Amino acid sequence: MARWWSRLRARIKYRRFEQDLAAELETHRAMKETDLVESGLSQPAAHWQAVRELGNTTMAREDARAVWIAPWMEGLWQDLRLAFRRLARNRGFTVAACVTLALGVGASTTAFATLDAVALHPYDWRSPERLVAVHSTRLAWRADPKAARTWNRQGFSWQAWRDLQQSPLLADTAAWFSWAGGVVLGRDRSTVGSLFYVSSNLLPLLGVPIVAGRGFSEDEDRGPCESILISEGTWREQFGARPDIVGAPLVMSFYGSPDPPTTRRVVGVVSARFRLYGRAADVLFPMGEWARRTTWPLRLIGRMAPGVSISAVQAAAAAVVGGSGAPEPLGARVVPLASDQAGSRATALWLLFGLGILLQVVAASNVASLLLAEAETRRLELSLRLSLGATFRNLLRQLAAELVLLGTAATCVGIVLAG
Repeated sequence: MARWWSRLRARIKYRRFEQDLAAELETHRAMKETDLVESGLSQPAAHWQAVRELGNTTMAREDARAVWIAPWMEGLWQDLRLAFRRLARNRGFTVAACVTLALGVGASTTAFATLDAVALHPYDWRSPERLVAVHSTRLAWRADPKAARTWNRQGFSWQAWRDLQQSPLLADTAAWFSWAGGVVLGRDRSTVGSLFYVSSNLLPLLGVPIVAGRGFSEDEDRGPCESILISEGTWREQFGARPDIVGAPLVMSFYGSPDPPTTRRVVGVVSARFRLYGRAADVLFPMGEWARRTTWPLRLIGRMAPGVSISAVQAAAAAVVGGSGAPEPLGARVVPLASDQAGSRATALWLLFGLGILLQVVAASNVASLLLAEAETRRLELSLRLSLGATFRNLLRQLAAELVLLGTAATCVGIVLAG
């Protein structure tokens, strides 16, 4: 490793190495010439005698380079330098090939980034592989494929949620309910925001940090209270990101409600990372407020215990809803939370990613055609290099260097376009 590093350092400081080598050879020649002059030879005769005895200095330089700089490293540097000069000289071909490849790289990069952000790793959760979405289902709708795929995702009652929390198959189960545009902020009613009703364990379950203050407590799950959490966006817009936000009053009213505006107390600020099913919350209320204001079913998110399968959790959830005394038969459906959030969009995004890859293949084939046409114009040059002693390995290495530079430039431009 030390030898490889010393060779790399010699390659980086190549000019200084050449100067030191030339100075050392000149020192040896001067010392030999001085010895010959002292032995009785004239100055001109001593000079040429010293040069002859020193031998071929070019070969000496090459031998020294082989010791200090690896031959393959020197050859690679020469190939890259020659490839850069050729691509810079043939600008029309370089620009056409680079733009073609960059469009393909940009399209495939954008498609994959979207797929990764929406379907593969949508949110920065804690242990996302163990998070599941739990739905109750109407058994009568299972015969309808469309209903089973889209509509048949029902919520749970308060008691069913509490019963499911007792299951040993789930390490924790949190409840939530969202209402887009359900709250009006400020005394002038100028801002309409989305609200979430969340249980006290939802944010810790997902690993969402509290930026300031605290989260909800279990007591706030059981009954009405005046406590609320706000998002970072609401914190900046309504309070100017003031540091003493805890305990600050926020005037609000519920959209469509005849009740007059009320004042709530902010107990904490939720990180901007908090999003569920593509929705961001402006204001979060505890579950005790949900029980007072609405009868809509709850949506549940659970974290499976280690070693537990989704089918086992689904059976436990089906037993809970099956014994809930509902007027119609109910079942349960448990799916990974990430795939449940992506829903039908995942299929479309995978198709988009496939189209991006196809576009990349088409762009690469077009550049290959350009390279073949370019090779025809270089036949004389390659033949001349072969006749001068170059091997097929040298030619292949040179062509590979040109492709590496072209691909690297196109990739950088494509990533910039995708960004």
